[in-house]
Amino acid sequence: MNTWNKFYNKDITWGDFLEKLKDHKYYLQKIIELNPNKVLEVGCGPGIRSVFLSYLGIDTVAFDNDEGIIKQVEKYSNKFKGNIEAKLGDAFNLEYKDQEFDVIFNAGFLEHFNDEEKIKLVSEFTRVAKYYIFMVPNKAHRLRPYGNEDLKTQEEWDELLSSFNIIESCDIYKHWSTNKIRMIFEVFFLFLKIDIRQKQMYYAKVTSK
Repeated sequence: MNTWNKFYNKDITWGDFLEKLKDHKYYLQKIIELNPNKVLEVGCGPGIRSVFLSYLGIDTVAFDNDEGIIKQVEKYSNKFKGNIEAKLGDAFNLEYKDQEFDVIFNAGFLEHFNDEEKIKLVSEFTRVAKYYIFMVPNKAHRLRPYGNEDLKTQEEWDELLSSFNIIESCDIYKHWSTNKIRMIFEVFFLFLKIDIRQKQMYYAKVTSK
């Protein structure tokens, strides 16, 4: 993953910042409910979620393996008045002590790896943090903007994570289908006050066993 800096090349405005927070409100709330003192976002993108959590007085580290992304994080932390540490490194070998963080989190990260890599990453995340919270597009999402997304059902994710302690897992966030025929049906049924839109994101909170 060495092109994320190019993927996130659009300048983020305050409006974009607030919209992105809204898109991630479910799992951000789950992080906040744990009342963490120290959190780590691995695969942080431009760092918007980390900046927000720093507003709450949480010691926040935004971590990525792309130097360009780290520069973006520093830029946006300054622009949006955050207080975060931007750290360059390898997600498979985090240079932190066991349980050093209360929470490790990310969104739209794990689906870019094969199953063996996913297990290695979750093992490392649950080593250095008490909880790992994440959100990824599920199989109903269908779109692959980066091109290598491995989209799974909730059942497939739960099975993959079965060697860990799954505290919570569910599909979240209903969206309009990208399939035009299905979207027509969704609109029709919504007029009948029946929402058949599919939940297109998978959320989980896990710990080591």
